[in-house]
Amino acid sequence: MVQCRGFWSSVWKRMCHKKHVDMNDTSTRLQRCLSLKRLIFIGIGKTVGVGIYVLIGEATKDAGPSVILAFVISFIVTLLNGLCFAEYASKNPRTGAQYTYMYETIGEAFAFIIGWTSIIGVTSAFSMAARGWSGYIDSLFNHRIENFTISHIANWTSHGSPYPAYPDLPAVLIILVVMLMCSLGVNFASIVNSLLTAVAASLLVFITVCGFFFANFDNWSKIPGGFFPNGLNGVLKASSSCFYAFQGYEILGISAEETVNPKKDIPRSIVLVLCIVTLLYVSVAVSFTLMIPYNEVTISAPFPGAFEYNSINWAKYIVEIGPILALANMCSLEMFTIQRLTFSMSEDGLLFKFLSHVNKYTKVPLGPIFTFGPIVVILVLSIDLSNLIGFMVTFTFIQYSLFAAYLIILRYTPQSYEGVNDGDEKPTVYFKTSKNSCYDYCCKRNPISVKMLVFVIYLSVFILSCLILIKGPSIVHGNFVVTLFVVLLSTIVIVITIMIWRLEQQGDRRGYLVPCMPVLPVLSMFFNLLMLVSAIDKGSIVASIVLAAIGMIVYLVIVIYDVTMSDKNNMTDEDNMKLLQGEGNDDTESDL
Repeated sequence: MVQCRGFWSSVWKRMCHKKHVDMNDTSTRLQRCLSLKRLIFIGIGKTVGVGIYVLIGEATKDAGPSVILAFVISFIVTLLNGLCFAEYASKNPRTGAQYTYMYETIGEAFAFIIGWTSIIGVTSAFSMAARGWSGYIDSLFNHRIENFTISHIANWTSHGSPYPAYPDLPAVLIILVVMLMCSLGVNFASIVNSLLTAVAASLLVFITVCGFFFANFDNWSKIPGGFFPNGLNGVLKASSSCFYAFQGYEILGISAEETVNPKKDIPRSIVLVLCIVTLLYVSVAVSFTLMIPYNEVTISAPFPGAFEYNSINWAKYIVEIGPILALANMCSLEMFTIQRLTFSMSEDGLLFKFLSHVNKYTKVPLGPIFTFGPIVVILVLSIDLSNLIGFMVTFTFIQYSLFAAYLIILRYTPQSYEGVNDGDEKPTVYFKTSKNSCYDYCCKRNPISVKMLVFVIYLSVFILSCLILIKGPSIVHGNFVVTLFVVLLSTIVIVITIMIWRLEQQGDRRGYLVPCMPVLPVLSMFFNLLMLVSAIDKGSIVASIVLAAIGMIVYLVIVIYDVTMSDKNNMTDEDNMKLLQGEGNDDTESDL
């Protein structure tokens, strides 16, 4: 019984174990060759994907010309997330990004779930990007590739969902090309990425300039509904679509271990990438809404449809190159993310060791390429992964809301206390008020845990988000009970935020620091949880629970195996010591 209790105690300690990363330790087995300029190209290449080429059509249908404001709102929300992300990145020169940050703050078990789900999400995104690239290539040839494949190679339409209609051979081709390119080293891959990003961004500039030449301001004023055809609700609905077009800058945290000066360049690149991308998106949105009335937009192909509406057929074919280059670039960056994430987890002993082996010539881990590349090929050929989009979005919002919450804890908790075990004394903090005041006296008599305050804020914000989205009409029509709950929860969040603001900041003050602490992280929590509640559905909930449960089972198997082997080794050492002591006693007795 005692041994069993000690065994599970060891398992629990392992699950709660936190990783310590020295922000001044820049030693690595990878090649540090990424400058600020290259980081900016990588960030833009990952962010300016197919989203802007497709989502702008759906967002414009929802908001009309006011889609411009929807992009601005999405930028503000993304910037809040980016600033929190930048503070973590400036203090962590290691690859792994979300996984490593959670390992430092929450513990190994939660970090593994984040890493596990991120690998699944990125692998799925890689598969979907490869299939999307194939679709755009096929459209240039009037779907001749699809028709030839179905007629002469294989026809799987009778199998139905979730199987694809036919084997997507062009998608397999781009996967193999990406595997080869990523095997040649980060230096070569970043050069190709920079070229593809420059061309893709130039195409957005081309769309903007052409749009202004054919601008018609009547599309803003003389259409039904004017600039705000669907009011504020339309703008907010479009904002949730536009938000997805800003995702991708997280790859900059993944690149930390190959950045020359991660402490300064990672935060700078995050802010610069978001500002540059916003400038491109807003310019394109202004030009696009001036070119074509919002009720004439083609959702499936918004930009080619806008040029066709203005009888500019030659430009329509140029614009179609944009998604092809953006998706090719995205495929290479998804593989880059898989490489670095599995490398980091493997180095920590949470995945197979061969995944962290670095080639001595190219200075990149080749194990993830030749492991996950074939997996992506199998996924492309065997299953339709569109159902996993909701799962990926769900975990994105959960991760960023937790980043914001734990950033407050780290800033207001003494650094020496980070990583304490559950049995140790919990860190407490006191309010900074005038000396000998009654308020100060009461607070020092009853010290408050920052974790408890942040937990109350997180729970209140989540309930508030649910009320706003589920009972929104009741609030507008003045339902007393619902309005009372909204006011009460809002008051709790505001009061506790002020309480935390009055605390002494005792955390690590080195590197980049998020301004207006703790207001900006609380706003980040609110917007992320609000979008989480608005985006979640039954399918994404089931997928998230199932995949997280599988990850937890895998993690427990790994931990139990490690703890068992560790106990056996310890027992073997004790037996050897006893044996040696016994042999010594026998020798002594024989001598006597």
